[in-house]
Amino acid sequence: MNSSLQSKIEASLATIQRAAKLAQNYTGKPLVVAFSGGKDSQTVYHLAEAAGIDFEAVYSATTIDPPEVVRFIKQHYPMVRFLVPKLSFWQLVENIRMLPKRNMRYCCSILKEQTLPGRVTLTGVR
Repeated sequence: MNSSLQSKIEASLATIQRAAKLAQNYTGKPLVVAFSGGKDSQTVYHLAEAAGIDFEAVYSATTIDPPEVVRFIKQHYPMVRFLVPKLSFWQLVENIRMLPKRNMRYCCSILKEQTLPGRVTLTGVR
């Protein structure tokens, strides 16, 4: 492994360890790893494991998730907790009376970003 990549991994592990301590001090609960099944989420998940921290991995279901993704997560990451929303995507569309748009992303806000209020969440974003 080249030294540049190794130094980035080491910096990431240190940052995750600090975030885990902050999460525990702030909420009294472990850090949450937001898990979508994608490559960014998988990377963050494995970095959290490598950091040796206490964390909880969660998948916020949208009710329109591709079945292949759900199967992949259940098969390869059985420890990920699935959070199912009170209202389905289609119920949200019906209640709000419009489909989500680029500048009106209410579905992500409701179905993904508000699933564990008051918790410190680590997300993988390129």
